[in-house]
Amino acid sequence: RQVKIGETQITVEIANTEEKRRQGLAGRTGLQENTGMLFIFDRKKVFPSFWMKDMLFSIDIIWITDGKVVKIDKNVPTPAPGTADPQLALYHPDKPIDYVLEVPAGFSGNNNIQTGDSVILSGAL
Repeated sequence: RQVKIGETQITVEIANTEEKRRQGLAGRTGLQENTGMLFIFDRKKVFPSFWMKDMLFSIDIIWITDGKVVKIDKNVPTPAPGTADPQLALYHPDKPIDYVLEVPAGFSGNNNIQTGDSVILSGAL
């Protein structure tokens, strides 16, 4: 399954159930080059919150709606060891979104991905 943002092709793992979305990339030590996780929700135009609970590496969070990148949270850091759940930072879009793509930290900058870029989902739905 592929996501194309501008000219950048990304192989994605799909998180399309409540359990998969809750687990996300937690507990993993990283992602291979040009890979990510695409979060698909039960409906469009949602306003989800994400956190870095149990994350072992930093990521970029790319928020997508209507086939466009609408926000990028870059270099989202892992929490300090022992951080209690209520103290974890929450990340959310500025407006309702359709999808979320998590990629390794720095991926957006390294591939010149910017808000407004077109997003094409191939075989991802």
